[in-house]
Amino acid sequence: KLLGTNGDADTVTTLNNYKEFLRNIFNILTKRKSNILTKQTTIFNTNYDLFIKKASEEFGSSLKINDGFNRNPRLDGQFKFSATEYFNAVYNKGNLYNYQVEIPSINLIKLHGSLSWGRSGKEIVFTMPNYLEKLKDNALEDAAATGEAEFLKFLKEFNNQFQVILPIKDKLRDTLLDRVYYNLLRIYANELDKENTLLIAEGISFEDEHILDITQKALRN
Repeated sequence: KLLGTNGDADTVTTLNNYKEFLRNIFNILTKRKSNILTKQTTIFNTNYDLFIKKASEEFGSSLKINDGFNRNPRLDGQFKFSATEYFNAVYNKGNLYNYQVEIPSINLIKLHGSLSWGRSGKEIVFTMPNYLEKLKDNALEDAAATGEAEFLKFLKEFNNQFQVILPIKDKLRDTLLDRVYYNLLRIYANELDKENTLLIAEGISFEDEHILDITQKALRN
């Protein structure tokens, strides 16, 4: 269910809603025939789930998702995160007349991290930790039965598998997340300051002070 691959009716419905959402964006971008407007848009997401990534699979190579990871081949097999990967355009180019056609793309910026974000040294890397194994066979109930201290230790070890910003007062765990978080907030602020920008917000309370401050400043502008 966390991966959005299968599960109950609610999970399937949610995944289908994301597919329809991406389909609408894809149709809008495809209709842009002028070079003045790029065939690119940006989604700022504060959720950790992978529904958007899963929903985008049905588009294949016709829709590019820029998720911030450099996927050039590496001997260690790791894809490293870098904010410089956002806003890159991809073109199909003809081999006879040198014409080029821009591929529709979406910058998927996960402001609070993602379940697919792991850590390797001082870098964030794309990873799919086997977190489901830690939740099977009544693992939560068994950990809770050992006492509060052991249960909190279990939760801490589970959370530390991911590079995510938890919804607590002291959100940031270390300097790595601090640096990435504020770099992504800077991108959010820069996008809102562009001319003719349209912001559509859905399902967000704006309780996060940093996001709220940036948004209010942009509205005043």
